[in-house]
Amino acid sequence: MTETLAKEFLPVRPAYGHKGTFGHVLVLGGSRSFVGAPIFTAKAALNAGAGLVTLGVPESIYPLAAIQSPESLFLPLYEEEGHFALNAIDQIKQSLNKIKAIAVGPGMSRFTGGEEWMRSLFSSLNGQPIVVDADGLYLIKNSLDIVRQYQGNVIFTPHPGEMAVLLNLSVNDVEKNRIEIANNFAKENNIYLLLKGHRAIIASPDGDIYINPLGHDALGKGGSGDVLTGIVSAFLAQGASPIQALVSASYLHAKTGEEKAKTLSHYGVNPPDLIDGIREELKRLT
Repeated sequence: MTETLAKEFLPVRPAYGHKGTFGHVLVLGGSRSFVGAPIFTAKAALNAGAGLVTLGVPESIYPLAAIQSPESLFLPLYEEEGHFALNAIDQIKQSLNKIKAIAVGPGMSRFTGGEEWMRSLFSSLNGQPIVVDADGLYLIKNSLDIVRQYQGNVIFTPHPGEMAVLLNLSVNDVEKNRIEIANNFAKENNIYLLLKGHRAIIASPDGDIYINPLGHDALGKGGSGDVLTGIVSAFLAQGASPIQALVSASYLHAKTGEEKAKTLSHYGVNPPDLIDGIREELKRLT
C-alpha cells in the first residue's frame, strides 16, 4: 500500500455534489455502558465526507449521544436492559431506503439475544455494504453462513483479539500467521477483511492482499478502531469499492495517527484527535 494508491482510491467528489451525492451512513451501536464508540464512528464518517450520518442507538442513551453529536441524525431504537431489543430491527427496516452503507458493532456490547439480532439485521438489509466491527463480530461469529449468503459486500474489521475469537484461536496464533489467516478467512467467507494491528492487512475474497506500511502505538487506544470504521463506511457511502475504501481508510487512519503523535506524543493521541486529523490529512492528500 502506498500513498499514491491511497489517494487514487479516494472517492471522487464532483464539485456540483450535495449531501445526497455523498451518501448516507447508518451507524448501529452503543449500549448503556458504551456510549462513546458509535459517536466516534459517526463523527469520523462525517469528517471523511459522508453526506449524512444517522446514529441508531438504544433509546435510553439517545439524549447523551445527541448532545455530543448534533451534526448527526438519530434513530432511537427499542432496547432491553440497555441493549438493542429484537423489535428494533423493525424500526431499522423502515429507515433503509436511502442508506448507502451501514456500520454495526461499535459500543453495541454482548447481550442475550444478540446473535439472533445480528442474523435478523442481515436478513432485513437491501444489499448495502455493511462494515462489522467490535462486538458485532462476536455476535455474528456463529452465523457466518448468513454472511456468506448476503447479497451485498461485507467488511469485517477485527483487531487480533477479535480475529482470535472468530477462529477460536489464541491471539498469539493469529499474530504468527497474519497474512495467511486474513487471506483464508476472507476467501472462505466471501468477505473483505481488515485485520488491524501493526502493519494492518487487507484481504479480499478474490485473494488480493494489501499491507499498510504505516501506523504505530499511538493508535493503541480504545476508540481508534471506531474511528477507522467510520472512515471506511463514509468512503463506501460515497461510492468507493470495498478494496478502495479499505485501502484509503486504513492509510488515512494510520497516517493521521503518526502525524498527531508528532505534536501530542505517542501517549496522548485520543479518538477526537484522530477525527480532527482526518480532515487535515484529506486536505493534504487532495
